[in-house]
Amino acid sequence: MKYTLILGIFLVFVQLICHQIQNEMFRYQETNTTFSVPVEGIYMNHTWLVFLWFGAWVICCYKRTKTWYTSPINPLRKFIKNALEHWSIHELIFKIIVLEWIMFVPNVAWTMSVERVSVTLSIATQQSTCVFVYLFTLCCFKEINKGKKPTSKIIPALAVISCLFGVLLVYFGEENTGDVGDGKISNYLLLSVNPVLIAVFDLIFTKWSNIICQDVEDIMCLMGFMGIACCITCWPALLVDDSAFQLPWPRTMNGFLLYGNSVFATCFNFSFMFGLSLMGALFISVGSVLQLPLSAITDLFFYNQPLDLNTVFGCLFIIGGFVVLTFVIENNETIEEQKQEPVKEEEGLLEEEGLLEEGGLLEEEIIDDI
Repeated sequence: MKYTLILGIFLVFVQLICHQIQNEMFRYQETNTTFSVPVEGIYMNHTWLVFLWFGAWVICCYKRTKTWYTSPINPLRKFIKNALEHWSIHELIFKIIVLEWIMFVPNVAWTMSVERVSVTLSIATQQSTCVFVYLFTLCCFKEINKGKKPTSKIIPALAVISCLFGVLLVYFGEENTGDVGDGKISNYLLLSVNPVLIAVFDLIFTKWSNIICQDVEDIMCLMGFMGIACCITCWPALLVDDSAFQLPWPRTMNGFLLYGNSVFATCFNFSFMFGLSLMGALFISVGSVLQLPLSAITDLFFYNQPLDLNTVFGCLFIIGGFVVLTFVIENNETIEEQKQEPVKEEEGLLEEEGLLEEGGLLEEEIIDDI
């Protein structure tokens, strides 16, 4: 258990570092070079999702087969077999493409926003995704409110307000340091697109993956297929870039920024999914809120930008609201699982009683015949 916790903390640390480096590389690319290709950057990152198939193989060997001699095709075969039990092949392909586009668009918007505002403000806005997930859940799945006590609704509502208030404080703090861009409305539209659509993606991905994925190994296979879907279907979006599509030499600065970002994105995705498998969603979600203070510290030491008091308090409000919402969602899932267990046990008892009754009737029939 001790070594598992250490490994889980290490994976969270890898996620934080990789995500921060991604943000900084995108920012440097957009502000200090003429290689302004935000769409190509995301296109490359998402195409590299196919390497998560390797992650699926690692988890398969580590947790399921317990041997490193397992065939790399084993996880894919398992995923496809289970998915086709629920959906047709055409339905599976269509939904994978839909998932990719829902994730592709907000990430492009986020990349474009990094050029116009500070990384800290961008990350603060991303952290508000949990707010929209909760709000969309209330709107689209109203049955979750049935049978809840009034106090159970007040706590998440306060957490939502805390997150939104925190984002506003960070905005005012970054405005004081001159890092909110030129004040154009397009800056804020790009910032708002990311958390809203990512929240939609999270809900749809969770719903569909719960149908066709049995474990994190299957989820990695699904995301690998999303990488294939990006390569095949998302290329028309490359026309949005100012520069024509190009694959620069890796040893050049442009090549380092493009491919390096993809490498760190792949490391982030792998460490996130492996950490999810190892430690659970709650541990990983709470660990991810450390991204915000890490970004503020990076701005302080690398860009000599002093921490505004509004930014500090804003980070605290966002972290507090995020943690509370995470615990509320986790608690709701636990309660639902506990409710389902007695139902399953009751169904099992009824089945046993039915078999006993049938057995008793057969014995009576045999005695009557004798």
